[in-house]
Amino acid sequence: MQTAQKTEQTATRALSTRQDVIGHIQDTLAQLPPAQQRAAHFVMNALSQVPFMTTTALAEAAQTSQATVTRLVLSLGFRSYLEFSETVSRVVLSELGEAAPPDRFEQSRSHPDPTSLLHQEAQHILQLAALVEGQTFQRVVQKLVGAREVIVVGMGASACLASHTALYLSRLRPGVRSVTTLDIGQAIETLNAGPDVWALVFTVPRITVDLERYLTLLRRCQVPVVLVAEQPANPLIPFASELLVVPVSRSPTTSVPAAMLVLGTLLVDAVAQAQPERTAAQLATFEQLLVRELPQVLPETMPSPQFIFTAASPLEEN
Repeated sequence: MQTAQKTEQTATRALSTRQDVIGHIQDTLAQLPPAQQRAAHFVMNALSQVPFMTTTALAEAAQTSQATVTRLVLSLGFRSYLEFSETVSRVVLSELGEAAPPDRFEQSRSHPDPTSLLHQEAQHILQLAALVEGQTFQRVVQKLVGAREVIVVGMGASACLASHTALYLSRLRPGVRSVTTLDIGQAIETLNAGPDVWALVFTVPRITVDLERYLTLLRRCQVPVVLVAEQPANPLIPFASELLVVPVSRSPTTSVPAAMLVLGTLLVDAVAQAQPERTAAQLATFEQLLVRELPQVLPETMPSPQFIFTAASPLEEN
C-alpha cells in the first residue's frame, strides 16, 4: 500500500505541463464519484485559475463541497491541496514565461531593423480604424460612460497604459481609478465594487501573477471586465466580458504597445463625445482647479502652469 502511494506521489511530481495535469486527471476520472468528477472537470477547464483559489472558492465555482475538493486532490495522488495548488502554479507560471523567450535578443540582435518595427506599429495603429467602427467598441464606450466607477488596470509592462488612460478619463467623469500594483488597499477597495462597476484591463505579452489574481478578485466581486489584449488566444480571455484585440509589435528586448496607447486615447475621446455637456463641465472644473487653486499651494518660486483651452471646442487642449 505504501509503495503504491509513493509511486502515485512521484507521478504527481512529474507533472510539468498543462497536458500532463489534464491527462493525469483524465486517467483518474472514471474512478471518481460524481461530485469529484464535477470538480475535476472544472479544474481541467479553468486550470489557470486554480493557483489563485482556496478549496472553498474552488468548491463554490465547481458547485460542490470543500470536502469533495479535498478528497479529489487526494484521489489524484497529492498529499494536500497545497501540494496540488503548487504543482498547478508551476505549470501556469511556465506557460506565462513562454510568451517572451529569454533568447529573443540573441536571435534578433544581428538583424536590427528599427524602420521595420515602426512600419509594423504604424500598421497596427491603422488597424484600429476597423476596431473603433465595430459594435464591441461602441458597447465598451457605453459601459465606460454609464458605469458607477471605472477601474483602469495594467500591471508590469501595461502599467503605463493604465495610468495614461485613467489620467485622461478621470478628467471627463467621476469615479475613475487606476490599479497598477496589487496591494491590500486596492483589494479592500475592490471588495466594495459590483456589477455596476466596469474594469478596463490592458495586458501585453508577459502576464503577471498579480494581474491574474486581481482579475480573479474582480470576478468574485462580479465586476465585468473589458480586456485589451494582443491576441484572441490570451490566457486571460475567460475573465473578459468584452474583448478588444490590438496587435503588439516585438522588438529584440521588449514589446511595443503603441497601438494600445492610441486605443486608450480613442476610448477617452469617445467617452467625451458621448456626453459632451458633462465633458465640457468636467474640463471647465479641471481648468479652474489648475489655474486658480494650484498657484495657492505651490511655492512662490515655482512658476504657475499655463493652460490654453480653445473656445471652439472644449474637448481640445493645446
